[in-house]
Amino acid sequence: MLGTSAHRIFTVAAGGDLTLNNLTLKNGKSGGTTTPESTGGGILCNNAYVTMNNVAVTDCQANYGGGISLWSRGYIKLTGCTIKNNSAESLGGGICIEETSGKEATVELSGHTVIDNNSAGTTSRKDGIYLKGLKSQLIFNNCSISTNAANSSNSQYIWIDSENSVVHGRMTVYGTLTVKNLNGSDTELSVLLVYQYSDQLLFGDITNGTPPNHTKFSVRDLIVPAQPRHFDSSGKVAP
Repeated sequence: MLGTSAHRIFTVAAGGDLTLNNLTLKNGKSGGTTTPESTGGGILCNNAYVTMNNVAVTDCQANYGGGISLWSRGYIKLTGCTIKNNSAESLGGGICIEETSGKEATVELSGHTVIDNNSAGTTSRKDGIYLKGLKSQLIFNNCSISTNAANSSNSQYIWIDSENSVVHGRMTVYGTLTVKNLNGSDTELSVLLVYQYSDQLLFGDITNGTPPNHTKFSVRDLIVPAQPRHFDSSGKVAP
C-alpha cells in the first residue's frame, strides 16, 4: 500500500479546467485504497480538462498512473512535457487513462515529449502509459518522443487492456510521429496487448512520414509476448 503520507500535487475535479506552464511537479503521492483517489500521484484529472506546456512530472507515486491519471472522462494535452521516474503499484507508471463513463477520455501528446524510466507493478517492468475503457484514447499530434523503453516482453511503453476479449483503447496519430532513444537513435514504441487482435487499433495519419507512422510501433501480446509485430497500413496488427 502507498501508506498515509499522501500528498498529490493537483486534483482537478469534475468540470475543472487547469492550465500549467513551465513547472516541475515532483514527489507527489496519491492516497486512499479505492479508485480514483488512489490514482495519479502528480495529477488526478477526474472528468475534467488539463493543459500542460513545458511541464515535468517526476518521482511521483500512485496505485495507477504514478505521474498522471485521467479518470472517467476528460482531456489532457501535454506539449513539450517530461514524464520521468514515476511509479505505480499496479499499471501506468507514467500515465493512466481509464475511461469509466462511456464518454471519451483522451490524452494528447504534442511537441517534444520525454517518457523516461517509469515503472509499474515491479521494478523490472517499464510501463509508460496504460489505457483501459472502450473510449480511452492516446493521441500523438506531430509528436517527437524520446524514451528509454526497450522493445522487450517486460518493457512496455504502452499497455492496452481489454475486457471480455474486447479491446480497450485506441491510438491516433496526426502529422508525423518521431520516436528516438535518449541517445538520439531511432527506435520504436513498444505496445502490449492482452490478446491477439484483428481489430483496427491505430487511426489517423497512419501512412504519413518516412518511414510511415504505422511502422514506429513494436506490438506484442500476452499470448506470444516474445514475438514482436507491427501495425499494417490499415492500423491493424500485422500477422
